[in-house]
Amino acid sequence: MSRQTPLLSNLSITENIALILQVHEKLSREDALQQAKEALESLDLGYLCEFRYNNCNLKETFHIQLIRAIMIKGSQIIIDQPFSLVREELSLDFIFKALEKLKISINTVLILDLNHQKNYYKESPCLIIK
Repeated sequence: MSRQTPLLSNLSITENIALILQVHEKLSREDALQQAKEALESLDLGYLCEFRYNNCNLKETFHIQLIRAIMIKGSQIIIDQPFSLVREELSLDFIFKALEKLKISINTVLILDLNHQKNYYKESPCLIIK
């Protein structure tokens, strides 16, 4: 997940997520849209289903990108500089809470960040590699 992997502006949020399932999991459009909607609802973001990504705030966009990332079964999720993506957050709690609600193990997530951001990670269970 990074700013370099944007959502498609001509699709709704649900369609952006469903597209991953249609391509990688070979699901029908209807099944993919249903799974996308369920994932959004698990993070209390069901109200975004028909929105376009430019109508979403940074935290909503982050969560949408996280949902898209988990749609590819068996993949490792890499989050590149989360605090540059969601500037208003001061800890990793928002990521851990989202992963818990989505039933995703923290062991499948790799967070990459710059050394000067290490204060954000003081109280986290993240492994810090220098």
